[in-house]
Amino acid sequence: MDFDTVPLSATAVGEVQTTDGLAVEMDMISGATVDSPATLTVVVKNRLSYKQTIRPYRLVVMDNPPVGWSVEQNTIYLAPTEDHPFVETVPEYERDDEGRWRVATLAEDWFPKTLTLPPERAFTAEYYVFAPPVRDKSPVEPGRYQFPPGSYTGFELVVWPTDEPGPQGRSQFEDVNPPYLVGAERMAWFHNASPGTTRYVQPATETVELPGTIKFELRNRSAEPMLGNPRYWRVHKLVEGEWFPIAPWQWPQPATVLGPGERDQSTLALFHGEPIDIEARTVGYIGGGTYAYELRFSTEEPRTHAAMFEVEAPDVTLDIEERATVTEDGLTTVVTMPNHADASRPATAVVTPTDETPDKRLLPEQLPRRRFRVLWNSLPLFTAKDSREEIYVRTDQATVREVLDDADDESVFEYRNMTYRVTASMT
Repeated sequence: MDFDTVPLSATAVGEVQTTDGLAVEMDMISGATVDSPATLTVVVKNRLSYKQTIRPYRLVVMDNPPVGWSVEQNTIYLAPTEDHPFVETVPEYERDDEGRWRVATLAEDWFPKTLTLPPERAFTAEYYVFAPPVRDKSPVEPGRYQFPPGSYTGFELVVWPTDEPGPQGRSQFEDVNPPYLVGAERMAWFHNASPGTTRYVQPATETVELPGTIKFELRNRSAEPMLGNPRYWRVHKLVEGEWFPIAPWQWPQPATVLGPGERDQSTLALFHGEPIDIEARTVGYIGGGTYAYELRFSTEEPRTHAAMFEVEAPDVTLDIEERATVTEDGLTTVVTMPNHADASRPATAVVTPTDETPDKRLLPEQLPRRRFRVLWNSLPLFTAKDSREEIYVRTDQATVREVLDDADDESVFEYRNMTYRVTASMT
């Protein structure tokens, strides 16, 4: 909702749920005008089949008083209107010299000490949104106000400049014009976002040393919800004007809505070698270069949201998997992968240097992925001075089918300026 009194917009996100069946939902219904403060409605539900007598502060919106703080330590208050069904004292309020609505006093108890909620019933209440009393001199500023303060289980009032909902400052990639990512119909790059952009993914940094992490935040500050897969993400690498998808290659397929004012937060952890299992989206075997982090939330007009970043690291040097075994027979090499011994459907892939035209090009960062395990356990064994004629990779049928894209015959890849043909025997 836009405010008429100041160039701000606000919305309520999240809800309160307790372990004993209480739930609180809220929605902004109007911004501040010269005649009335900003207003939101609250619905309180008792979902259980029996009545409950509670202390109202547990509902957050009936604390004395309901107060939210932003990380910038700004404060905002929710005050019951005269139409609130359980209000005991309606607080006084006023407009200051700048036209902002403020609560006049915080002295009285606004709500009763206890409250009885009938079974399986709900009540609706109305609240005004206020800045602190005039003596504190702090108006409602842009930010995310948490109720209760410091909580991750309550709700938030999100406030942003109406005319500048987008990122401030400049991106180090603002003069870069990269191609679209693989599979994207339209792109929404962070480095193209302006202060007027309403939907964008913002990185905490655009340069990272390894091992390192980058936090990303997809923000929706538009009036329209965004629909997407919260489990979808992908890292790409830019090489010679072309994007190469690195990881991951498969995703769960849930769907969710990112409403106005809401955000999707994620942390990407990058490693030069084997990744460490931490609470983040991890990708190992990353070399230096330019990358992009992709998310897929959009409105009715499909857009792929992404942010570019630079990795400062040496090139990736690969060897075959540690548990794979290698045997030599003249110019022929046999690699036995650890999944071959117990495979119910064993298979063998044959990797051979060739002069054929490649179907696709692969990067070293792509090989250590499930999709390319056959190539991970063969291509590092070839060198420019090598006289090997072919490498047999003993594995299972699923692993072979992945590298062949379920084709029945063969695939041809370019890797480090050499070309290789992969064929398979499903026995």
